[in-house]
Amino acid sequence: MTAIKKLTDWFFAQVGYCEKATGNLNYLYSKTINSGSANYTCYGYEMHRIQPSTMDYPAAWCDAFVDNGFVNVFGEETARKLLHDFDDYTVRSAELYKQHGEWHTSCPREGDQIFFKNANGGICHTGYVYAVDQTYVYTVEGNTSGAAGVVANGGCVAKKKYTIGYTRIAGYGRPKYSILESEDEPMTKEERTKFNELVNAVSDLAKKVDDLTKPEMIWNYIDSNIPAWALEAVRWANVSGIIKGDENGKLQLNSVKLWTLVVLYRAAKWVCKQVNAKI
Repeated sequence: MTAIKKLTDWFFAQVGYCEKATGNLNYLYSKTINSGSANYTCYGYEMHRIQPSTMDYPAAWCDAFVDNGFVNVFGEETARKLLHDFDDYTVRSAELYKQHGEWHTSCPREGDQIFFKNANGGICHTGYVYAVDQTYVYTVEGNTSGAAGVVANGGCVAKKKYTIGYTRIAGYGRPKYSILESEDEPMTKEERTKFNELVNAVSDLAKKVDDLTKPEMIWNYIDSNIPAWALEAVRWANVSGIIKGDENGKLQLNSVKLWTLVVLYRAAKWVCKQVNAKI
């Protein structure tokens, strides 16, 4: 699942949430209990704890809702990089995108932060774009309602849609999601070198152990004859170059080598999981 899809799923899960009459923490995370119109929400509460200087609480919360989504999905540090800071003033949030060359007035995409204008042309409301087609841009917004058009103080989280050329759309902030790819780099050069040394050491160990045993069976090819519990590990080892076979392509795997590859594969998966990578 891509980072943007994870973000979209988080926003979908919030639909139906209503702001609260009080800040009672026993009900703050419930979608409907203690509903009211006093601007108490779990989104505003969490963002105020992170940055009270620019995230007021209780206060109008459409921008806090978007910011909180990024924090929940990516963590505070990465969310701050993507949004360039946290601010519940929609005018300021839009300005941050403009300052970093990430402001667009056409061609919206999933993952954009949409901004709306009031009757005087000033930015007054925001939300998250979850889909776009030839006719509509589809959003999830906080502090709105399901009514048509821009509702900047509706008190709930709702899905909305607007025609692409809707006059009250001011523009779109597009976070630089490409930074997530660099942050997800599984290993540094030094870490990769050490990992390869580990791979080679285990491979050498497998050869030495093999010399001391008399295997009851030899597997030469990656097919259904290889035990199911080892098949995935053998395929990974072959693709990774750990096992290459002889000049005739025969792998010459015995039971000890199979077990060794399985252990190595599971260890590699565990290491990659710790650094949020794939093998």
